[in-house]
Amino acid sequence: MAIILLISGESAIGQSASQHLAAKGYDVFTATSATEGLRALHSLEVDAIVFDTAIGDMSAQDFCG
Repeated sequence: MAIILLISGESAIGQSASQHLAAKGYDVFTATSATEGLRALHSLEVDAIVFDTAIGDMSAQDFCG
C-alpha cells in the first residue's frame, strides 16, 4: 500500500487526517514539524506528502525547495 508522510502539528485535524488515511488502507507516517518530515524522507520512500500549512518551522515552499 502507498506510504503517506503527513506533516502536521499535534492538532485534532492532523490526528483525524491520519486516522482517516489509515482507515482507507494507507500507511501513514506522521511528523509534527517540517524538520522532522525532512529527516523522515532520508529513511522512507513515500508516495505522497500532505503538508499542513500551519506548521511554524518552515513554509511548504521552503520544504519543497
